[in-house]
Amino acid sequence: MSSHGTELAWLIDPAERVVLVFQCDRLPEEWPPQNPLPVLPGLSLELTPESLFRWLQ
Repeated sequence: MSSHGTELAWLIDPAERVVLVFQCDRLPEEWPPQNPLPVLPGLSLELTPESLFRWLQ
């Protein structure tokens, strides 16, 4: 991902209520529902998959 300038990405699947997290030099991870999602440095955001899906309903 970093070769294209992207450091972090979330793939959100509302039907399955799953968030996959893509980070540089790491395999994609299915993020635990209660854990805050990783964000870019300097961004103050605390969002869990659980709260994200509640907001999307």
